[in-house]
Amino acid sequence: MPVTLNSSTDNIYRFGYEGSNWVSLIQGGNSWSLMATANLTVRSDTGLINSPPTFSMQPVVRLKQSCSYSIKIPVIDEDGDFVKCRWATNLSGVNECGQACQGLSSSILDEENCTVSYNAMGAPGWYVVAVQIEDFATRQYTNPFSSLPLQFMVYIYAFNTSCDSKPVIETDVADGTVIQTYMNITYQQTIIGISLRSIAEINTVSPLGMTKSNLLQYGAFNNKSYINVTWTPTESQIGSHIFCYTAFDNNREASDQECVKLVVLNDCSSNPCVNGGSCNDKINGYKCTCVAGFSGTRCEIGKQIDLAFAIRYGILSIFESY
Repeated sequence: MPVTLNSSTDNIYRFGYEGSNWVSLIQGGNSWSLMATANLTVRSDTGLINSPPTFSMQPVVRLKQSCSYSIKIPVIDEDGDFVKCRWATNLSGVNECGQACQGLSSSILDEENCTVSYNAMGAPGWYVVAVQIEDFATRQYTNPFSSLPLQFMVYIYAFNTSCDSKPVIETDVADGTVIQTYMNITYQQTIIGISLRSIAEINTVSPLGMTKSNLLQYGAFNNKSYINVTWTPTESQIGSHIFCYTAFDNNREASDQECVKLVVLNDCSSNPCVNGGSCNDKINGYKCTCVAGFSGTRCEIGKQIDLAFAIRYGILSIFESY
């Protein structure tokens, strides 16, 4: 939905949404608020407007009563900035969370690692976690480039099984792995859920356009099921994406969320073709189409060669005569 913002003398803009009608919460009230802040000033280090952090989180996290948990919020920043998470507040005239502030009391937030630690001793029912995710030039800076809201639900349930009885995820890539892929090339991954009982569902939080198969039984194992996911990123998706998955058994007990970082590459993004040549992205490489009068891998060879350019690319001895 298009939004028109009033002009700002410092290029810092704040915008958000607010409303009511949360589900009935154990802690917190009925109203909610989401508030974002963006600095649209061109950065001196990149020459571009800031790219805010991106993150991915399942909307509902299920926790078994009396068990201890660490809820990791996966975050990436395209500019390589220092990223922190903090509790959302409604102080200083800025309402970031409505009546959902401090909705999971006794939990501890590790700001630098964006991890919420919680011993689920609260009463069964619904809770809400409201945090702001911010990026800074360095760890020492106190003014963020941007501040983005993340709010998700926590459901605490009572169940007479041990804390170690939850399902587990099995894949050929470890949690937190960085995977490089290319635009217009299909990425595939198999995700297996294993439980002491049977797997009922494998939920995913995925990039736009990723498809997921139906849940399939893994061989003759009644307690082991899997899904296949495929994704063919487009040119508009060049950059980094977070892909997360969680397995649930037939008692709705959940595994820990696991995530990978998918980096979509385009070898033409560095503009390697010179002298008016056009770049065509290939798998693990590129090809330059040169205009008349130029040739070479980068269209660097022509009637005359700039000396500094020739030395830089090691082609000083290569000349063409016409």
